Formats: sequence, structure tokens, C-alpha cells
Amino acid sequence: MGCLGYDRLKLVHDARIDAFLRVGKADQENETFGDGAATELVTNFLQRCAALDRKNFPMAEIRPGRIRELIALMKTMSVFPRSARRRP
Repeated sequence: MGCLGYDRLKLVHDARIDAFLRVGKADQENETFGDGAATELVTNFLQRCAALDRKNFPMAEIRPGRIRELIALMKTMSVFPRSARRRP
């Protein structure tokens, strides 16, 4: 079973506030992550994945430049769905 995918982290990017959100269920609050916190979350996630599959996912591949590229891709590919937006 694969480990990768921004959907595994349950993060979406909200361009209105330039932050990632982890949208909870209806009775839960959304968590907001700035770039620094999202970078740390993604880095830790990738390190855990690499530890599970050292042969195919060398830890040396997890470099700051690649993490920045991945965060930029996540901002483009993950969309904050209209139905998930909560109104105050």
C-alpha cells in the first residue's frame, strides 16, 4: 500500500488566506497551516514514508528544495472545495 499523496495529509490550500487547511467534519474546527507548518508536516510525513520503504524511497531524496517544490505543487493541485467552506 502506498504512503504518498496530499490527500493522506487531508490538506487543501485556500488561496484566499494563502494557507493550507485540514478540514474537519461538520462538528470539528478546521486547522490552518502556514507555509512553515505545512513544510514541517510534509517533511515529517515523507520521512515516515521513507522509513517504511527504505529500498524504494531513500531518505536522501527528502531535501529542502524538493519539499518546496512539493508544497508549490500542493498549492496548485489541492483545491479548497466550496462545500467545505464554513460561514461564521
